[in-house]
Amino acid sequence: MLEVQALHSGYGRIPILNGVSLTLGQSEILGVLGHNGAGKTTLMRAIAGFLPATQGRIAMEGRDLTAAAPFQRANAGLGYVPQGRQIFPALSVRENLTVAAARSGRSVDEILALFPRVARLLDRPGGALSGGEQQLLALARCLCTGPSVMLLDEPTEGIQPSIIDEIIETLQTINREQGVSILLVEQNLECLAALSKRILLLDRGTIVESIEGQAVHDEARLASLMMKA
Repeated sequence: MLEVQALHSGYGRIPILNGVSLTLGQSEILGVLGHNGAGKTTLMRAIAGFLPATQGRIAMEGRDLTAAAPFQRANAGLGYVPQGRQIFPALSVRENLTVAAARSGRSVDEILALFPRVARLLDRPGGALSGGEQQLLALARCLCTGPSVMLLDEPTEGIQPSIIDEIIETLQTINREQGVSILLVEQNLECLAALSKRILLLDRGTIVESIEGQAVHDEARLASLMMKA
């Protein structure tokens, strides 16, 4: 679904990514783990098209998107939920979802069936929601665009445990029932272990290890790898 080859990117003359390569398969959830400053958000922004690739290639289902604008990547089926959520605070919950569904033609009510907590808040302004509710809204809004691949940057950051559990269950359902592939940047090891089929360890802009099989669910080992990175 998604292929990144030898990707270099950064901010102006400051290089952050140093030849990152990864593949995300059909209906796969791939986790990315790393310290603050390792390049995780830069990786997501570069894949989404908000930072230019100075070297390398980004492709979805064989289509080269390396030079494509963010809206062209969205039209190709790439959904992005950035760190901080970036919902429209002055619009109601329903309006946030309707705007996202306008191009895809997806039914907002169909999406709301996956987000019962959001469905109870339709008339509230997005800015009046709690952090966890805003995160659920951001996920629902992304799904309204009809993505085949979702990029999720720290979806559990600063969110209460009860809603983290809800986010995990919802993402599992989206992946299982709709076949959406997910690239997940996350520092919550419990969340990462619960969702991921593989985990990549990113350090100083480079993939330094790939964790697969039962090791994905070993939170103690993941914590140990983080300490060594």
